[in-house]
Amino acid sequence: MPIRLLVGLLILKQLENLSGENVVLQWKLTPYYQAFCGLKSFQNKAPYHPIELVHFRSCIGELAVETSFQDIGATPCQFY
Repeated sequence: MPIRLLVGLLILKQLENLSGENVVLQWKLTPYYQAFCGLKSFQNKAPYHPIELVHFRSCIGELAVETSFQDIGATPCQFY
């Protein structure tokens, strides 16, 4: 799994206040989301099942997620 895609999805999820399912759906429909996550051409299928974001968050740990969001000037949502 490309790390840029997973991190990009987490950032978009936080910035747009979306659920995991909705961020994946928006990624599928929006070329801007795909470009933000590093894709060079539009794809019309979901990159992952939304549960993959949960697994990714647990792998990198809560501290890494909080630090990442502080670096971009956002605060992580408490509803993960």
